[in-house]
Amino acid sequence: MPLHAFPTDTPHFVAVRTDRIGDLLCTLPALTVLRQNWPRCRITLVVRAPLAPLASLAAQVDAVLTSESADFRQLRADCAIFFHADAVLAKAAKAAGVPMRIGTFRGLARFLLPTHNVPRAANHTRMHEIEQTMRLLEPLGITYQQGPFNAADLYRLKTADRTQVLPAWVGDARFKLLLQPLTGGSAPAWPLERYLEVVKQLDPSRFLVVVHGSATEGEQIRTQCPALLSLPHVVAELGTLTLAQLAAVIGLADGVLGASTGPVHLGAALGRHTLALHGPGRGFSPVRWGPMGRQAEVLCIDRPTCEDCRRTRDCHCIREIVSSQVLERLQAWAEPRA
Repeated sequence: MPLHAFPTDTPHFVAVRTDRIGDLLCTLPALTVLRQNWPRCRITLVVRAPLAPLASLAAQVDAVLTSESADFRQLRADCAIFFHADAVLAKAAKAAGVPMRIGTFRGLARFLLPTHNVPRAANHTRMHEIEQTMRLLEPLGITYQQGPFNAADLYRLKTADRTQVLPAWVGDARFKLLLQPLTGGSAPAWPLERYLEVVKQLDPSRFLVVVHGSATEGEQIRTQCPALLSLPHVVAELGTLTLAQLAAVIGLADGVLGASTGPVHLGAALGRHTLALHGPGRGFSPVRWGPMGRQAEVLCIDRPTCEDCRRTRDCHCIREIVSSQVLERLQAWAEPRA
């Protein structure tokens, strides 16, 4: 299929991704593929305001706007791609006369808002989110056949000066592990007590652990598992880091451990050792949401799916992952290379 013919070889693409961190990261490879096919194009990325600092680290993006500040009449886009089906922005793009509008909309919206609607694949729960985003490039004549597994070459994230964040890490020879134990309810979380079991068994002379999370998650950890934060080789960064600072910290870290959540995807995107703990439920299985990177790994029990976990988020399946499995992976990461 030939590439879509724009009036010039400098088309302006506006990419809309107004949901979560992991969703945004899974969209960056598609934007890199856009740039590869139109090297002189302009790409504007529209995100929720809290994600703008992270989006600004994407090297393949020319400009970042928040959903509140995006004015399609001023943008004069040749093509708007709604990687997230944001109906408000799609209506604005249509009203502004954007000639090509691609999205995955449902119901009546699929007839009214896009010029090209890409239906969700019948097996979308067995397709990684990166592959889902690549499908939205098909109306442009781009068919991406390689799957998500070379995504490490396509994220193209840059980070700020790493030495300005957690300067105590600089020069510390220990294995630096960022731990993201909670998920904000977006996916099942491994029990805090299990993380405590693992961290207590890490040699303080070999490991330095930073426990990361939001301020709300920090209160939950302090209430439910204060012992995790009292260990001598643990540092708490709970509600203290911006997303840009978090990216810098992960860039300085040696590994990232957590459930299916944005910082774990960020670790994979930055090429760090990454271990994601998943339940098998359709909405958050590793097949759909596992981190993709050269050093990314997943632990999940061997079960096709779990409808109970999908409904309640209190996943008994993820609790079947035992501490020894996680500890084994972390210790293997820290082994000196021959």
